[in-house]
Amino acid sequence: MLETKRRLFWIIVSLSFFPGARTFAQNSPTSPEVSISLEKDTITEHEPVIVDIGIQSPPSTSLDFDPGYDWENVEIKVADPHGHIWTRPRRVPQEGMKFSKAVHVDAGARETISLVASDWFNLEEDGIYQLEVALRGSLAAGVTAILALRVEPRNEEALKATCSSLLSRVNDSQSFSASLVAAKALSGINDPLAVPYLAEAMKRREFVALVIGALARLNTQEAVDALIAASRSPDPETSSQARSALASLRHPN
Repeated sequence: MLETKRRLFWIIVSLSFFPGARTFAQNSPTSPEVSISLEKDTITEHEPVIVDIGIQSPPSTSLDFDPGYDWENVEIKVADPHGHIWTRPRRVPQEGMKFSKAVHVDAGARETISLVASDWFNLEEDGIYQLEVALRGSLAAGVTAILALRVEPRNEEALKATCSSLLSRVNDSQSFSASLVAAKALSGINDPLAVPYLAEAMKRREFVALVIGALARLNTQEAVDALIAASRSPDPETSSQARSALASLRHPN
């Protein structure tokens, strides 16, 4: 039975490489067209996994798409290289203010929003993964994509290129949401090579907490050095958070 399940899994993965099997969208003249894709379908170990959701509005109608607080209207399941199925756990609703990632799309226009799937799943083992992404809500209910992701062994040059690209997006993206996605993706790279790029990203005050948390998790000598430098920043928020991180690591500053 186990062998049969594994064979079925690899058949599904093989089919998902064909474009027709990847995304199901609404295509009537009065409905939005919604597409789901991986930003990169082949990565090396420690690179982030980014899922793009594209929304094309009808020529005569603008629309609003709300993925929900903490992406609650986006469901993701992952089959790992061994055929084990993982589902993103839902967080317990928190009290206080909640911020939506809703996007407005003008008539005839196209917008893309992105999420970092590797925030929720460990996708760093070499092999082929299958991601099933389904949207809920009135605008995109029933839109589903079956996506194949290949993870290859760590490649330092590829990782440097990814870090450099994400840092550029942190600094140069035209929208805050796009910068935030890039900052999250960069902060999720579990590799010491990311340290100098994280140190640069920390110059954006909006992402100080995110980056300092990433440096503390890495906890290499280079990461600690970056935290020590941040603890001496003239910006009170940066220096305070860096000192707190160093204290949590029991490191004198």
